[in-house]
Order: sequence, then C-alpha cells, then structure tokens
Amino acid sequence: MSFLNFQEIITPTIVTSNASNVVNFLKKHEKIVLKPINGMAGNGIFVIDESDKNINSILETITVNDTKAMMAQKYIPDITEGDKRIIIIKGEPLPFCLARIPDGKDFRANLAKGGTGVAKKLTADDINIVNVIKKYLVKSKLDFVGIDVIGKYLTEINVTSPTCLVEIENQTNFNSAEFIIDAL
Repeated sequence: MSFLNFQEIITPTIVTSNASNVVNFLKKHEKIVLKPINGMAGNGIFVIDESDKNINSILETITVNDTKAMMAQKYIPDITEGDKRIIIIKGEPLPFCLARIPDGKDFRANLAKGGTGVAKKLTADDINIVNVIKKYLVKSKLDFVGIDVIGKYLTEINVTSPTCLVEIENQTNFNSAEFIIDAL
C-alpha cells in the first residue's frame, strides 16, 4: 500500500472494508476497479459502474461482509494501451517495460488472464513516476520492485516476486541479469 504515499501520481484510490465507502466512491467516479489486498495475477479484480446489478454481491464477496479490506481505484481508460510493468533495481529502472495489453474479452491485462506482453521503451511519463518514488524506494531498501503504470498513473508497487523480466529480455535482447547485478 506504499503507493498511497504518492497522491500526485496515482489515480483516486481508497482502501476500505466498508461497502458503503465503496458505493460512495463509485458515485463520485462512475466507473471503478475493485482489487483484493495482496492479490496477484489479476485474481479477484472487478470493474464496475453504477449500472452494475451485481454491486452488492461483489462487495459482499470482496469485503467478506465488511470484514476484509480491499482497494477501489478510479477506472483508467488507458488500460486498453496496457498496464505497464516497470522493473526498478535500487531506484534505477530498466530502460524497457512490459505493457500487458488486455485481450479484448477481459478488462484485466495480466498475462495470467490472457493479456499480451509487449516490451516498450520507457516514456517521459514513466521516468517521471520512477523519479517521484525513487527516493522512497532507496530509503526503504526496496531494492527490486515492479511498479504498475496505466497511462500517467502509478497503480501498484509490487515488492514480492515482480515478474516480466523474461518477456522484456526475450523481446529486446536487453541483458536484465547484467543490469540487476551491476545495480546491486
């Protein structure tokens, strides 16, 4: 949840176990993404808008009847261009990211859910996001992280088993192992 420290570069986000808080957040933002805390591979993620007839059931399930915290984020339409995984070693990003692009049948871009990974050079916006969080990562000794970026927004800082190095290396011939060893 450390990404919540960077309000200037994240999409509107709340963490709560209270379904009514999520409903109020939805009314304000019209379309939102619901995520379990400590999830992975896109499991248990929902996108909802105010017309969804399953809102109550989804919230009962994801919050376990208001007893389990979850995250709600304003939906970012740029997801169609990919959810970029940027690998950062000791505050320094690889020069490439992996844009995980949804397959069109699912809004989730995770490779485990059918998304397609496309290696891309980092953009100026990506580098700006890294620069905003760099000091925090180094100070916190978060030496190997994978951040997720959609459009101009940081959506997650992943500190356990960040993936996509293999795909980046296979598509770019960038020697990620050498980069990591040199950085460490």
